[in-house]
Amino acid sequence: MYAIIRANKISSNADAASLLGHSFRDEKGGHTPHNADQTKADQNTLIGQDSHKEAYQAYLDKLPQKVRKNGVRMIEYLVAASPEAMDGNNRDEQEAYMNDAIDWLKKKHGAENVVGAAIHRDEKTPHLHVFVVPYSQEKDDQGNLKKPGKLNCREFLGGKAKLVQMQTAFANEVGKKHNLNRGQEGSRATHETVKEYYARIRTKAKMPSVGADVYEPQVLVKRRLLGDIYEGGEEIKERVDKQFKKEASSLISKNNEALAKVKKANSALAKSEKSLARFKGLESIAKLPKEDKDHLVELADNKLRELKEAAERAASAERVKAMMDKAREDKKPKSNEAPKDKGMER
Repeated sequence: MYAIIRANKISSNADAASLLGHSFRDEKGGHTPHNADQTKADQNTLIGQDSHKEAYQAYLDKLPQKVRKNGVRMIEYLVAASPEAMDGNNRDEQEAYMNDAIDWLKKKHGAENVVGAAIHRDEKTPHLHVFVVPYSQEKDDQGNLKKPGKLNCREFLGGKAKLVQMQTAFANEVGKKHNLNRGQEGSRATHETVKEYYARIRTKAKMPSVGADVYEPQVLVKRRLLGDIYEGGEEIKERVDKQFKKEASSLISKNNEALAKVKKANSALAKSEKSLARFKGLESIAKLPKEDKDHLVELADNKLRELKEAAERAASAERVKAMMDKAREDKKPKSNEAPKDKGMER
């Protein structure tokens, strides 16, 4: 059973308002998720602020007067655990884990920079959202802040290595206290985003369960003396097709949507690769400080990685659909085969 922490960078006030609206359940703003159980809304816990409006105002009050156009203004942390771990714990045990997570983030970012948090119990798996304005916490030998009043998300989430370090530290310092381990380092899930995690726990596609046994002719009429009457080939085909369509319609729809995105993702990937190559050679950034250059290149590299992952997921969906289609075709009875002799054919 694993401790889970994910981070999401927020670079605009509009995105901040939307995410805070979701977490603080701003029903008037239409931010309550469709999969939330309204009868359990009173089981949610708001921390630090009592409403979406208060949380958003706290965020605005914490921002500096000037923020770089593409600068990260806020970080959303999502804290959870393996579903079996959360379901196996009572409410007090769940809250103990989440409160320890909040304390860990306060220590990491400074308690004054945590603008709000919310525990959701009206969705499938209890989880925690914490919102932080990422002021630099780097200190000198005397323990004083080196860059007071400066936003610096890269200090906390800059690059793959820091994400890995964050997840390891969280598992060791918080997860272990609650018998939760770290996920396998280097696995794909290690770098799953908040958005991807949320999508995964909301929807789990069910694979069709149509097996070879359904092609066995079924008895249409039981007759003791003359023998039973069984289905013919056309009747088997009609029954199997109906069952398959019923079970596979949802999955096929999702696969078709993914296939439609393959060309778009590959096209965007090709354009991004060309843009990145041009971007890295631009003379216009030659005079910028090295820190700013590295930041701009990192943004471009991150976008390229996202597009590559999107293309891989779409291609994977295409392979799954092809395998399903082949399996279905292989299991169909051949039209020229004689029906099985299990009695008198109708």
